[in-house]
Amino acid sequence: MVDWLDRRFMAWSKVVISAFDNNVVWLLFLNFSLLLSLKFAPAFIVFLYCLMARRDALIAGWRFFYVAKMPWLPWVPLLIYPVFACSYGGIPPVDDLLRHVTSWRHDYDYNNIYYNLRETIPHSSMWIVFELVGGSLDKLFGFWGAVFSIQAVAYLCCALICYKLAVFSLAGRLKYSSIDITIVVCLFFLSGIFNRSIDARPEIFLTFWALSAFFLSARFWVLLGVFLMPVYWLSIVYIPTVLLLKESRKNKILISGLLTFIFIFFWSFYSGIEWVNNIVSVYTYSINRLVPPGESGAMVYGLFSLALAPAFIMFVLHGVKSKIFDNSSILILLIWFLLPGQVRYIGIVGPLFLVYILRSLPELNFSKNISAVVALIAILMVFLSMPSGSRKLSSLPAFRLPPSAIVLTQFSVTTYLLPAINPGIKISPGMEFGSFRHEVQELIFNISNGVAPHCADIKYLGYTHLVESSLVQVSPCLRLIEVRGPWRLWLII
Repeated sequence: MVDWLDRRFMAWSKVVISAFDNNVVWLLFLNFSLLLSLKFAPAFIVFLYCLMARRDALIAGWRFFYVAKMPWLPWVPLLIYPVFACSYGGIPPVDDLLRHVTSWRHDYDYNNIYYNLRETIPHSSMWIVFELVGGSLDKLFGFWGAVFSIQAVAYLCCALICYKLAVFSLAGRLKYSSIDITIVVCLFFLSGIFNRSIDARPEIFLTFWALSAFFLSARFWVLLGVFLMPVYWLSIVYIPTVLLLKESRKNKILISGLLTFIFIFFWSFYSGIEWVNNIVSVYTYSINRLVPPGESGAMVYGLFSLALAPAFIMFVLHGVKSKIFDNSSILILLIWFLLPGQVRYIGIVGPLFLVYILRSLPELNFSKNISAVVALIAILMVFLSMPSGSRKLSSLPAFRLPPSAIVLTQFSVTTYLLPAINPGIKISPGMEFGSFRHEVQELIFNISNGVAPHCADIKYLGYTHLVESSLVQVSPCLRLIEVRGPWRLWLII
């Protein structure tokens, strides 16, 4: 059956290719399909198919057409993806980054913007260096300029990491071509690291740093680590990736000791006991939440995603069957990042799984035709990973509010966006849902499920505005002010 399908595919391919034997027609079609892809994404798949199907002729006959030279091929989906994202309407971050770039406006103290907290949260920023950089960009380029600048850096780092990990995973072991690298690049892209990079939270930069230990020199890796330790209050979690460096055991111990010392010294000096209290509060916030945080969702959801499930199953079957764990450092790190069981670490767990699998497999011998088909499928999956319409910039609930507003909203993008674009307002909830009063959490939970709040409750708690997207019935004290897509802004009267 497979042979018959392969013969049918090749016969169909020859018919398609024969239509483009004329050099002028061929080049015109390439240019047209590439330009069309800027607004109509599937046209790019047609472009890539013809490009790969005629790669030998292109290299031999049109050497000036540099994109056809195979070493460039793995970069094509990585570099074209942002173009698609812009033509699609943008893929803006919808959570933490929005608050980090504007934290300087309230002196890096989130107690100044969150309303009806159950207890005081740390007055010191737990992302201070990241927020200092974000604040500088906000002052220079404005809010969205800062957000998109950081997001662009995160995406470029992601693209570089995907490419370098693909080359590292295949080099010296597998008989591979540029098409094979392209396939593996797409696998890394879909393994969880891309979705994390789009949101550009501080920890994704720790993930990039951790994975770069596969190919960076120890000196440069340590230098980056020294800078990144003050970026995130849990950056110490990523120090064990020192195991990936090509250094002696003694040097690895010294490096990990140095980074640990810098981490503890900085956070103790900068925030004192607040850093320790914040670690303890992670547990108390969790047990006081009515709604579990998405970031703390079970890792199993990530491992059995469409992109990672085959790699995870291969990991289990290969390990059980061969009982060969030559890459013990990777295995140790996989266990380390799997211990919390939280999907927030899928950005590093996914790539580590893929590296382990590819470094453990015997040599592969793909035929050129089959590789091209698989490459097309992989690239198509990359472009199908475009987020839904709710992630378009034009779909965000960018309501303008008076500086004195006290806003109640669902735990969503509004939690992060509204304080960022409306200086001076206060809002519930915040990034730590469990830090809010129980009656506020219950109110938000009911609103998210379509239950209208009682006027007495929201007035007693002091709110002046409500932003939601799910109410089925409306309370008499709510007056509609503005609608943006599914989101509605209400004045509490």
